[in-house]
Amino acid sequence: MRSLLALSAVALILIIVACGTEQGNLVTTSGSPYYANFVDAKAAASISNKAILVDFYTDGCTWCKRLDTVVLRDEKAVAYFSDTVILAKVNAEVDTDLAKSYNVSGYPTAVLIGADGNEIDRVVGYADTDEYLQTIRDYLNGIGTLDDLLEKIETGFTREIAFKIGDKYKYRGKKENAIEWFDKVIASGEPTDSLSGAGRMAIADAHYRTGDRDEAVTEYDNAAADLKGSIYEEDALIWPAYIQAKEGDTANAISRYEDFLKTFPESDETEWVQGQIDKLNGKTEKIN
Repeated sequence: MRSLLALSAVALILIIVACGTEQGNLVTTSGSPYYANFVDAKAAASISNKAILVDFYTDGCTWCKRLDTVVLRDEKAVAYFSDTVILAKVNAEVDTDLAKSYNVSGYPTAVLIGADGNEIDRVVGYADTDEYLQTIRDYLNGIGTLDDLLEKIETGFTREIAFKIGDKYKYRGKKENAIEWFDKVIASGEPTDSLSGAGRMAIADAHYRTGDRDEAVTEYDNAAADLKGSIYEEDALIWPAYIQAKEGDTANAISRYEDFLKTFPESDETEWVQGQIDKLNGKTEKIN
């Protein structure tokens, strides 16, 4: 009897250790279960053969908090990340190396990684629960991924698909590839049509996301001049000021913001722009 009890105790300990190894730092206290670090998520994926969704966030990101408190706490998301896909949440300001390795340039960004360890695709920004989960399901089924779009455009060029391909590369930090596809969008349309305008703005954004701030400002300035009167003009004027403010070029940033208010006094962005001027002048605390 004592031998049986001893064996049972050993077996129980082995089970606990095994479960602990598989579960790692799995957090289940609220919302969707997630791993607090990527290493544990990969270990769990190797056992379960499931894909991993790595949710990169920062503490000061408003949309990251909304994703966490609304989408990931929705019962549909809780069920999905309990049964189908492994969720890992990574603070990009803490695990900077991991964020850099995936060229994450904005938040929230969720990178979907297959059981083989390769990126399938990524979800950039916020979406409601149904859209967010459907995007992941589609990616797992090979729908709407970069590979899928590249296959589609081989059967027939469309500007819309070309733009989506450019966007995919942009968010992966592949600036040259992104610009190549945005240039194709612009070259195959009218210089000032909607998609060409979007392409011009996307090229500037690609430079900004890869750290080439001066080139980004130049591209935005050129777009503002060429797209005067279009739906892109206001953003093309605001972005250089925002970039210069972030870079510490306060005087030029304020000057640009003030010029914007003179040009567009009735803009929907007027209050925000005035707020940035006040922050740069030290009337309020920090630049958002």
